[in-house]
This record gives sequence, C-alpha cells and structure tokens, in this order.
Amino acid sequence: MQSWLDILGSFVIGGIVLVMIAGFSLRMNQSAQGFLTDTMTQREISTDAEDIDFYLYKIGFRKSGDKILNAEAAKIQYYSDYDNNGTMDTISYYAVNNKNGSITSTVPVILKINNSQFQVYKVNSIYFVYFDSSGSVISYLKLQQQANRNIIRSIKITAKFLSKEKVDDKFYLKEYKKIIRLKNI
Repeated sequence: MQSWLDILGSFVIGGIVLVMIAGFSLRMNQSAQGFLTDTMTQREISTDAEDIDFYLYKIGFRKSGDKILNAEAAKIQYYSDYDNNGTMDTISYYAVNNKNGSITSTVPVILKINNSQFQVYKVNSIYFVYFDSSGSVISYLKLQQQANRNIIRSIKITAKFLSKEKVDDKFYLKEYKKIIRLKNI
C-alpha cells in the first residue's frame, strides 16, 4: 500500500512540475514573439525616421534669403540643395487627410521634391511643432507670415507608425519623436 501511495504521489508531483514547465515555456514563447514584433516594428520606424532626418536636416542648405516656404502642423515646405548639385530644390513633407484615427487607419505622408511626388510611408498621424532660438513654440497662426517662419530654429516631429503587418490579429503602434535643430538657417 505504501508503494502505491509513493507512486501516486510521484505522479502528482511530476504532473505539477510538468505543468509548471509547460507554463514557463508558453510564457517564454509569448515574450520572444513580443520582442520579435517590437524589433521588427522598431526597424521599420528607424528606416522611415532616417528618411525624415535626411531631408529635414538639409532645410535651407545653400540657400540665402527665405528658406522655409510653409510651416503647418502636418506640412512643411522649404528650399534646399539636398543633392548637392548646385540647383535649389523645393521640398515638401505633408500628410494627406491627417487625422488621429483608429489604430488601424493610416494616412500617406508624401515627400515632394520639385514636381516629383513620392509616398514615403504610412502613419497613423504626423505633426510638426516649430521653435525659435530660445526654444519657445511658435504658433501656427504666426507661421502664416514669412518673417515668423524665418525665426524657426528647430522642429519637433511626432509621428505614430503602425506595424506593416498584423501580428496576432492586431497592429502595433509605435511613436517617433525627435527635435531637429536646423543647421543651415
């Protein structure tokens, strides 16, 4: 009888240990999947953010006089010789129908260089905030006048990116924020 109780106790303890190992394995699998999804989404954002940085750092490059033509919440237009060919280019970033919608809605952000138009990426929302040399925010109303656009010294970009593919039947949202200090102004 004692041996039967020992065998039964061993089965119970073995079952508990087996359930604990299975639960740990399941949690580790979910964590690894979450890390993989975060890494993939972060890599997508990094690529898009590098594109934004490349063009915005070149605001006013080799241009004298007025450098920023338009500065709005979801649009910026400026002069730059971004490709260093000696010809001044007009560059615009703007969101089409910019809205902060549901997590599954995206809006295209267009990069326009002279008359060529490219859809750079899709975001949930994108906003630009403009600062003067003292770090104070310049209101969008003031930015309607060229004299106030000439005092812009830095730009804060806030963009919410969605993962390009669904994972576990849902999209992942990542936010990108950066303040770009303009060098050519």
